[in-house]
Amino acid sequence: MASNRLPIRELPADPGQLCLEHRKVQPALLSEEYDAIEEWTVTVTGPRFRDRTVGGEIGTITLYRLRRDNPSNCAPPTAAEGDDHWLSELSRYLLDWDGSPRERFASMVSSTDGDVLAVHNVCLGEEWHGTGVEAALLAEAIWPLADGCCAVVTDSYTNECPDHTATADARWPPVPSTVLDTVWQNIGFRQLSTLYLLDTAHEEPRLLRKQARADLAALSDAYQQPASRTDV
Repeated sequence: MASNRLPIRELPADPGQLCLEHRKVQPALLSEEYDAIEEWTVTVTGPRFRDRTVGGEIGTITLYRLRRDNPSNCAPPTAAEGDDHWLSELSRYLLDWDGSPRERFASMVSSTDGDVLAVHNVCLGEEWHGTGVEAALLAEAIWPLADGCCAVVTDSYTNECPDHTATADARWPPVPSTVLDTVWQNIGFRQLSTLYLLDTAHEEPRLLRKQARADLAALSDAYQQPASRTDV
């Protein structure tokens, strides 16, 4: 996703009509792994496009909640071991095998009390790239899941879809990319090497979420002006 905005007339539909659906799937009989790590998929759907067909799904955002205090007392690094390489490396980078915060992580946040929310993949249809709605979509995907979390983290590979391609011998953190840098910063993330972190105890990210909402509303208002678009 890019940070340079396209002309409003290039938008495929009214961005104010986009919807986000948060979904978590889990078995009725939970294992230790499901207790320690929740996987969430946020689906972004759009209204009709210029050809007047149903917009349907235009993007997805995948997140993991690393639950440090869970019924099984299973630490996230243990739960992620042998599963997703990216998640395993990330959890071990931040947390010890018993779930306690590593010194590097403790130095990044105001408090280590709470869970950690990790943004894994961000996929948005190409027709929406560079429209200026990215910040609002990411903020609205993140904050409903951030309650009880001390931090939200991600890395510079989240623009790689549909999945990370790290191998077992890949180093952590991964090689940096600048594709999403501006978007992350616009919603309150700080870049720490190739890791991006949002401290949920800080007021600034909450204010930036409000700003992203206001920007989206202004974009929607502008789109609805007849002179600003070509579809009627």
